[in-house]
This record gives sequence, structure tokens and C-alpha cells, in this order.
Amino acid sequence: MFDDDDEDGVSGDADDSGLPLLSDRSLADFAGQDMSVALTTTADDADELQSRATAVLREGGFFAKCSGVVDLDVVGRVMRVGTLARINGAGAVSSGKYFVWSVRHTIKADKYTMSFVLVRNAVGDAPSAGGAPGGSL
Repeated sequence: MFDDDDEDGVSGDADDSGLPLLSDRSLADFAGQDMSVALTTTADDADELQSRATAVLREGGFFAKCSGVVDLDVVGRVMRVGTLARINGAGAVSSGKYFVWSVRHTIKADKYTMSFVLVRNAVGDAPSAGGAPGGSL
């Protein structure tokens, strides 16, 4: 339990989400500046406050997001939450590995589709001046 009577409260600073980047550049690199969030919540102790600060970093770090629907016959494997999926053909900045945030499976007699949301905590290289096209799907 906290027993600090400081009128400014207690700091539970976190500067690392503990997750490896899924590409080359973090949000701070991409935006050109550090991002910060003031978490104003109650906590019983410093460890809980530190855990909450890290959780905010993890959730806020997934700044690239995409969604779609795919057919199992096309992708050849069942998508599962918590795994990684690779997107090709979206350009140098957006192509690459994404974390599978959610999947809704629809199974019919003639078709198996998956509606998904993918997130990413980084982006790839900045596009070249020549604007080279991305890979194929």
C-alpha cells in the first residue's frame, strides 16, 4: 500500500512494453517524437502501477491495424488469435508480420471464411523516392 503523501502522486513510469517490434521502426521513430500517456488510476502498490503502465504501452504500441476477410482455401491455414500473420503486397511500410488480434470463423457447407483484425507495433522501411511497388499477394 502506498504511504507517500506527495501531492503530485507517485510515478509508475514505463518506457518499454517488453514486446519485440514486428518490423523496423517503432511509433516514436515513425512519428519523429516520443509519445506519452498520463495514467490516472488507483493502484494498491507500485508493482500494480508499473504493470498498468506497461499494459498501456503494449496496447498503445499496436498503432498499425488492418482488417479483412479471407477464405481458408486461399490462405491454406486457420488463423488463430495470438499468432503472427504475414501481409504481402501492401508496400514497404505496411507489408510484413502482424499480430492476430481477433478472428471470427464462419463455416458453411461450401465455404470457410475468417474475418480478422491484425495489429502491428512497428512499420517497415520508409518508401524509397522511386516508389518501388510491393510484392504480390
